[in-house]
Amino acid sequence: MCDCDDRHGCTSPLGEDNVVAARVLGFDNVVDYVFFHHAPITIPAIIVRASLITFAKSTWITPRKVENTRC
Repeated sequence: MCDCDDRHGCTSPLGEDNVVAARVLGFDNVVDYVFFHHAPITIPAIIVRASLITFAKSTWITPRKVENTRC
């Protein structure tokens, strides 16, 4: 749980937002919602994001060595 109140938009992966979503979708158990609806979207998104960050760091963010241009 976060220390702030809901006015700040603070949510957690296992927080109240999943409880509300499970109730709205008609699940009796929050764990069923997390495993069948939340995880299949979240896990591939995390993998894609990690891959993109790794690619960006290896190509654009890593400083390139500059050759010595002194005469």
